[in-house]
Amino acid sequence: MANIKDLPHDLLVDIFTCADLRTRIKIRRVCCYWKHVLLGPLTNQLIQVDWACFEARSWRRSAWSQYYQSAFMVRDEGEVPCLRGLLGKHVRHVIYVGRGLRVRPNNGAAYYDYPVGLPWLAQRTPQAETLQLEGFLFQLFGGDSCATFLRSLLLNEFEEEPPHKWRYLTLKNCDFLFALNGLSKGSIYWTVRVPDLTIELDSDLTLSRFTEALMPFLWPYPEEQVDWVRRNAPLLPRSYRRRPLFGTLREFLGQRNSYSIADVEALDYKHMPKESLLQFARCLIYHKARKNPSIPEPPFAFPDDFQ
Repeated sequence: MANIKDLPHDLLVDIFTCADLRTRIKIRRVCCYWKHVLLGPLTNQLIQVDWACFEARSWRRSAWSQYYQSAFMVRDEGEVPCLRGLLGKHVRHVIYVGRGLRVRPNNGAAYYDYPVGLPWLAQRTPQAETLQLEGFLFQLFGGDSCATFLRSLLLNEFEEEPPHKWRYLTLKNCDFLFALNGLSKGSIYWTVRVPDLTIELDSDLTLSRFTEALMPFLWPYPEEQVDWVRRNAPLLPRSYRRRPLFGTLREFLGQRNSYSIADVEALDYKHMPKESLLQFARCLIYHKARKNPSIPEPPFAFPDDFQ
């Protein structure tokens, strides 16, 4: 009777390539043949991890406790025995599955919390070219830009060492969570999903590359939608100019104690960053639903969570 050992070598490579890093550590103990296949460079050109690989929890009841404790994996500067042959210069693609892990600005500073374990992993895959982030939730505050967020995420992977030179960044089923604070009913939130996007990175991580790539997802509307924001933004009362939109107005008009309707009318909405347009549009939808139903409907409907 045929068994799994009778499978062709190439088919086993394809099967093992689909396993994440933790699973590969386990199954290579099954037999010497599996270990031989798993440690081959072809099998490990692509590796997949998730946040659980670096989760701070106790594994003392497991035979793998010395390898799975995050304090050992993430902080250790030397070679980790259980990862010998799995990581190294042969790795070309890294897939990090977030499973809804939230990444957000670090205490309001200019840098961001990166996915846990990513710098440690990048150090041990120096020739990796593609980083794929899958299923992450990127939380932005106020006037934060998605492009600036991603660029800072890559530039600040290390505190003392230069960042890893990725050539491609892929986002798959990632969400950008926006928040506006200071409204009478509290804060309002909405998300923008990026189902599949690959960005080719240059050596300087030019911000315009991120901005251009993200534009179709942030504002997939024609000029009529921009014109709707321009015509109706002056209808927002003073409370919006003082609280939720104050930071956006300060960015375009400079520091002032207050902003008038004329200031809102003078803004260049056509060349305004898409995140800022989303903030004005979100305030208009919010105000229309609660205070001023006379505001006309937008030419094109926004997503359901925008209502």
